[in-house]
Amino acid sequence: MSDELPSVGEFAAVYLEFMRAMSEAAQRPASPLVTTVREHLGTDPAELPVASLPIGVADRPNLQVALDAVLPVRRAFGLFNPHMHRMGGGLAQLFARFGPGEAGSQPVEYIDVELGDGRMVRCMA
Repeated sequence: MSDELPSVGEFAAVYLEFMRAMSEAAQRPASPLVTTVREHLGTDPAELPVASLPIGVADRPNLQVALDAVLPVRRAFGLFNPHMHRMGGGLAQLFARFGPGEAGSQPVEYIDVELGDGRMVRCMA
C-alpha cells in the first residue's frame, strides 16, 4: 500500500461517484404528495414536461375567477420542497428524482389583489 495520497481531484471524483451510488441505493419512502399527483395524472410527474407562464399580479384576479368558474369544487394544496431556496420553486424541481420523499404539501398561500374599483379578490399565490 502506498503512502501517497490521491490528488484532490481524484478523491473528489471517487467521492462523487460514491455519493451518486448511495443516493440511488437509498430506499426513500414515497412522498404522499408525489403519490397523489402520480395517481391523479396516471404517470410519474418527474417524467412529464413542465411549462410555465409568469402571471402578473394584475392578471391574478382574472385567473382566480376563471378557476373558480371552471373548478368550483377542487382540492387545492400548497407545495413544499426544503430545497426550493437553493434551486427555485418550480414543479420540475419539486418532482426531481433526487428527493421524491422530501416534497410535500402545505396550506395554500393566498394573496389579496385590489381591483381598480377598490374591491379585493383573494387569489392563490
